[in-house]
Amino acid sequence: MKNARTVTTSLLFVLLYAICLSAGAESWLAHPTWDEGLAEIDLYEGKLNKYGILRDASVELITVREYFHPERFVKTAGPTVGGANSLPVMKQNFTRRIRTGIYEYVQAGSTFVHRNSGDLLKVSAISTEWCGNSSALLTCDGNSRSLRISNYMGDRGFNIQSVEAADDLLFYDQLILYLRQHADALQPGASLRIADTLISNNPAYQEQTAVIRSVERTSVPEGTNPNHIVVTIEFTDRTETFRLENNPLRTLARWENNLGEWLGLRKTFFLDYWNRNQPGDERLLK
Repeated sequence: MKNARTVTTSLLFVLLYAICLSAGAESWLAHPTWDEGLAEIDLYEGKLNKYGILRDASVELITVREYFHPERFVKTAGPTVGGANSLPVMKQNFTRRIRTGIYEYVQAGSTFVHRNSGDLLKVSAISTEWCGNSSALLTCDGNSRSLRISNYMGDRGFNIQSVEAADDLLFYDQLILYLRQHADALQPGASLRIADTLISNNPAYQEQTAVIRSVERTSVPEGTNPNHIVVTIEFTDRTETFRLENNPLRTLARWENNLGEWLGLRKTFFLDYWNRNQPGDERLLK
């Protein structure tokens, strides 16, 4: 009888453990932190390559819950907010600055996923420097995906194209959101069909197959730096490593690749940044 109880207890533990893992995979999107009306602000510094040289770079990653107009796919502030006629989304704003000699690249993108499912809804991107500016807009509506690109490079100009709808297609600009959502379920050896970033001075639709090479969990003494989930992905021309904090929010702590590029988290905090636009508020970035 004692052995039966032991087996039952063990099975119950395994079941609870599996439930916890399943909940962890969903907790990033459903976490109550996003309903407190603040944005997660992550500030990074590191080195990125431009013209074959590693240069000082800064990146700002802003993640916040919003509501979309169900037809226009833009932020809505009307009476439908939070109701059946609005779409709950998670927005990730990405801004990157790299100075190259006399002029600077300023590149930004906004990626939106449905808060309930994590499905991609929209990516908008822009790149500007002294030579000119390029932009891209991807919208996903059911099985329809429309990509509009304005590119000043190589006589490309403006074009609109449809992108093949496929459940397994990821855009690189949603990859951090995807990893935060699925960190507990990622398996080494799994393939990912990924379209290149649209945040570029030369944006174009191009996809490749990447492979998850490893998923590791680090462990550190209690009271020190947080534990991490370290995901390494092999692309056709590089290998990238994403170090996520091993907690329900899965904040990106560090990114690097085998080309010598890297970005490290300098500061992270939650703030209603849209109300912080007065002289002196910049001290919050220090």
